[in-house]
Amino acid sequence: VFLNLAQNYSLLDAVQDVHRCDQTLIDTAFVQHNSGIYVLSLPEDLVEPLALDERDLLGLIDVLGQHFHSIVVNCSDTVSVETQVCLIMRARACFMISDGSILNSRANKHLLKALRLEECPLDRMGLVVDSDGLAKGLDAPSLAQLVELPLWAEMPVNHQNRLRCMNTGDPLFKLAPKDPYCRIM
Repeated sequence: VFLNLAQNYSLLDAVQDVHRCDQTLIDTAFVQHNSGIYVLSLPEDLVEPLALDERDLLGLIDVLGQHFHSIVVNCSDTVSVETQVCLIMRARACFMISDGSILNSRANKHLLKALRLEECPLDRMGLVVDSDGLAKGLDAPSLAQLVELPLWAEMPVNHQNRLRCMNTGDPLFKLAPKDPYCRIM
């Protein structure tokens, strides 16, 4: 939605088709943004709880790894902690993104505790704080200390510019190249 893309083929379809996923399927079924990135997301009309077969999802990640240099997975609470552990163990790097709010900070701390209880290696994970500079919660260094992760970046947010980009589907670099977010990238 944020990239203004009409998706007919979803992540759930790709997981079901994992055994036939090849370059032809990627080229014909995956939606591609004009920037060149491919997007494979959950269906917008999904109302029932997400049911993903962990082995097929991980198999899809493995297959896609043969076709793409980088794969970004936003799993939040859509997959089990056990599946998140498997994804993290396969990743070159993992970003925990937080806005610094108290509720988000608590949720992240609980997730990290659950990952640690599963003996998940977090040595390739760092914190990225989406910050508008307003005192609404923890500052980035304090949050990093709270969740016991290295602070990899603090990204400044201009909500008006971000909302404009989300509504048009255009990149921030195009609509607001002087935005502080673009300058630090």
